[in-house]
Amino acid sequence: MAHRGPDAQGILRLGEVTLAHRRLAVIDIAGGAQPMALDDADIAITFNGEIYNHNDLRHLLAARGHKFHSHSDTETLLRAYLEYGTDCLGHLRGMFAFIIHDNRTGRMFGARDPFGKKPLYYTGPSAGPVSFAVASEPRALFALLPAFPRRVSHNAIRSFLLHDYVVGEQSAFVGIQRLPPGTAFTLAVNNGMASEMRTWRYWEPSPTHLKSAEISEAEAIRGVQDRLSTAVKRRLLADVPVGVLLSGGIDSSIIAALMVRLCGRGSVKSFSMAFEDSRFDESKYAREVGEHLGTVHHEYVFRLEDCVRTMEQILREQDEPFADPSLLPTSMLCGFARQHVTVALGGDGGDELFAGYDTFAAIRPAHLGRALLPRAIDPALAFAVRHLPSNSPRTRFSLEFKARRFLRGWRESGAGMVAAWQGPFDKAALGTLSPTLAMIAGDELSLASDATKVDCDDATAMLGWYQRVYLPDDILFKSDRASMAHSLELRTPFLDLDLAEYVNALPMSMKLRGRERKRLLRRAIEDWEHKGITLPAHVLRRPKRGFGIPVAKWFRGPLRSLARQRILDAWPRELDFISAAEREHLCMTHITGQRDLYKELWALFVLSIWGEQWLTQ
Repeated sequence: MAHRGPDAQGILRLGEVTLAHRRLAVIDIAGGAQPMALDDADIAITFNGEIYNHNDLRHLLAARGHKFHSHSDTETLLRAYLEYGTDCLGHLRGMFAFIIHDNRTGRMFGARDPFGKKPLYYTGPSAGPVSFAVASEPRALFALLPAFPRRVSHNAIRSFLLHDYVVGEQSAFVGIQRLPPGTAFTLAVNNGMASEMRTWRYWEPSPTHLKSAEISEAEAIRGVQDRLSTAVKRRLLADVPVGVLLSGGIDSSIIAALMVRLCGRGSVKSFSMAFEDSRFDESKYAREVGEHLGTVHHEYVFRLEDCVRTMEQILREQDEPFADPSLLPTSMLCGFARQHVTVALGGDGGDELFAGYDTFAAIRPAHLGRALLPRAIDPALAFAVRHLPSNSPRTRFSLEFKARRFLRGWRESGAGMVAAWQGPFDKAALGTLSPTLAMIAGDELSLASDATKVDCDDATAMLGWYQRVYLPDDILFKSDRASMAHSLELRTPFLDLDLAEYVNALPMSMKLRGRERKRLLRRAIEDWEHKGITLPAHVLRRPKRGFGIPVAKWFRGPLRSLARQRILDAWPRELDFISAAEREHLCMTHITGQRDLYKELWALFVLSIWGEQWLTQ
C-alpha cells in the first residue's frame, strides 16, 4: 500500500486486533499519524480519505466537552464516533473508508463514504489465524494471507464482460467482498475471533424527485450555485499544494473557475492532457479556459509510444479487471500532476448528477423506433448495419459501431438501455464467448435505480444506473486507482453530499429538456456571469467528448501483434472457460475491418493481462 501512502506508515496492535496504515500526509502533517488511538476512550482507528467539514464538526464537539490533541480530521472522526456512535456517519461530509476498534464494547465499526470514492475490501469473518481482514485493495489481503487461494469469481468475470468492470459487492476473487458505497458494518471480536458481522446501507442516491416541493428554475440555480461553491471551498482544505485536472469541458472548467475565485488569479495550478490524435484532443479548450481564468497551466502530451511503454504496467497495477480505456490517460495525467501538487480537484460526478451523457439524447430516438418498427424487422436492421463503414478516420467512433450499439439497447428500457449500450458484450454474445458464464444468473439492473420501488421514466432510471452502478464501479474506481497509484489525492466537488441530495430532489426536466443535457448546470454558469465568474462562451455549447484513446485504430495498427499475443497466444489457463475459437473470430473480424469490435477486444486484452498478473501464484 506504499503507493497510497508514501509519507509514513504505522502499526498498532491491540490484543488480537492489529490496525495498520500507510499515510499520504495532507492535513495536520505533524500531528495526524495513524493508526490513531484516543488515550481517554480506549478506541482506535485506521482511516483512508478526508473529512471536509471536520473544522465545523470539531467546533461542535469541542462545545460538547471534547478535548482535541491534534488538528487532524482523523481525531475529529474518532471523537464524532465517541459522541454519536455509529450515527456519526450522518455528520460526515467527505470521502472515506475506515475501521474503528472499540475496546470498550469488543466491537469493530467500519464504513465507506456515500458514493464510494474510497474502496474497502474484506474477507471473513471465518475461522483461521486471521478471522477477519480488511484493506483498500485486494493485493494487501494477499500479502497478509499468503495462503489465501486466488480463485477467480466466474460471477465477477461475467459482470466484467457485460459492463467493462465488476459490479456491486463481489470482487474478482472468491472469498473477497467489497463493502458497497454508503454502507457500514459492525463486527464482534471475542478471544481473537471475529463474528456477528452486521451491515446496513446508511445512504444511497435516489434521483427520483420525491424529496422536495416544486421550486422555480431561478431558485434551483441559486441552490446549485451556493452548494457547488461550498463544495469547492471545502475541498481546498489542505496543508499541501492543491491543483485542478482541467479537460476544457463544462464540469472541470467550472471547478477551476470557482477555485480561482476563492484563491485568486495566478494561484491555481491546472493540468490537462493533449493527444496526438486530433479526434481525441481537447487540449486547446483546456488551454483557453486556463488562460481565461488565469491558472498556471501545465500540459502533458499523450503519445502512442508513451502508452505502449506504460500500458501493461498500468493494467497490471489493477488487481481487479477494469476495461475503461480512459484509465490509461487518467493515470498518466495524475502522474504528471503529482510532480507539482499533492491534491487535485476534478469534475467527476457532473454528468451523473445533471444528466450529461450522450445516452440521454438517444432516449427519444429509441422510443420512436420502438413505436414505429416491429421486432420482426430487427434481423434486417442488424444485417444492414454490418455493411456500414467500420473505420473512423475523422471521428472517434465508426458509424457501424454507433449503429450496432444503438440497436443493441433500443428495445430495452431505462437502465437496461444504458447497460446494453455501454458494455463490451451483451448476453447473447456472452453465450457464444463462454457458455459457462452465460449459465450464471445475475441481475445488476436491480442495483441501478428506484424503478423497482416507484414508477419513474427512462431518463430517471438511467440516471439511477449512472449514480448507483457506473459512478462507483467505473468512474470512481478509475479515479481512485489512477490517482493513488501516483500518491495523488483526487477530490470531487460535484459529489458533495449536500449538493447531490439537492440536485437529485429536483425534477428531471430541469436537467434534461429535449436533447439539451445539463440544462440546470449550464444555466447556473450563465447566471454566474453577473457575479464575475465567467467561462469562454463556446465552452457551454461544446458537446461532451469524454476522455478516450483510439483503441480501435491501434488494434488494427501498432498494437495489432500485441493484441493477438495477449488475446490468443498468452491467454491464462485459469480463464480457459472463455472460448479460444471465439477470441480468434473476434480478433480477425476487427483486424480485417469487417466490424468495429474494439470494446470486446479491449475487455479481453485487459482480462488476459489481469489473469496473468493476479491469478498465477
